[in-house]
Amino acid sequence: MIVVGVDYSDDARAALRWAEGEAAMRGTPLTAVHVGPPVYDLVAHTPYAEERRAALLPTLVAFVRETLGDSDVTTSVVDGPPAEGLVGAGALAELLVLGRHGAGAVKRLIMGSTTNDVVRAAPCPVAVVPPGTRDAVARRIVTGTDGSSTAAAAVAWAVAEAVRRRVPLTIVHAAPPPVVASAVPGAAVPYTDETARAFLADVVTETRAAAGGDVEGALSWQQPAAALLDAAGSADLLVVGAHGDGALARFLLGSTTTAVVQRSRCPVVVIPGERT
Repeated sequence: MIVVGVDYSDDARAALRWAEGEAAMRGTPLTAVHVGPPVYDLVAHTPYAEERRAALLPTLVAFVRETLGDSDVTTSVVDGPPAEGLVGAGALAELLVLGRHGAGAVKRLIMGSTTNDVVRAAPCPVAVVPPGTRDAVARRIVTGTDGSSTAAAAVAWAVAEAVRRRVPLTIVHAAPPPVVASAVPGAAVPYTDETARAFLADVVTETRAAAGGDVEGALSWQQPAAALLDAAGSADLLVVGAHGDGALARFLLGSTTTAVVQRSRCPVVVIPGERT
């Protein structure tokens, strides 16, 4: 099942159309979810709450029909703060889809407070669709690798999608600064161009064997977000990990993921990391 969040904006229309294409390609049901204002806990499971959700449903049904015509889409209204409601609605989904709000400080704030919270908490992959996206047809997929378990999960998901869609895959390695800490306290070793290329070549070789198809590597000495965005400029799908292992890694990779989600010109799928 694919779940798409709907807030009646033009951005939600783009997400809804993209999600419809994804559902059709995968042969899986599509559910459109609108998160209504939360109700007090005292009335959350009373007839009043049920009646309120039922009263909100016709607007959602009309929006979906206006956007997709007579497509077979299940509709649902849930309570809660937006991020919490969407994460709950997508608990059993294989993919949760959100529209990315356009430019402007207010829209960026809304995107940050809801989309980022969903990306951090969702147990399933989250697709963030930028404004103006027309369909779910991907002609190339881009992902990144840094040797972490979260990056490995992102690469594995990207490989499966490249095979499913029969499109080429590009794996980006944004090399760390020239000097990185070694295993010996107080020592440092250079991370050279040769070292970076050898690491990337190993990943590409392993991935090519798993994909059985067109896989290439791209080495960059830019910051990870810039490297991924540059490589994905003409791609149709960008796949990244949500965060790494540990509090510091989650913070650092989270900043990269946030930048990619906010600035990408193509849909971004964020793969959840391990929950600790």
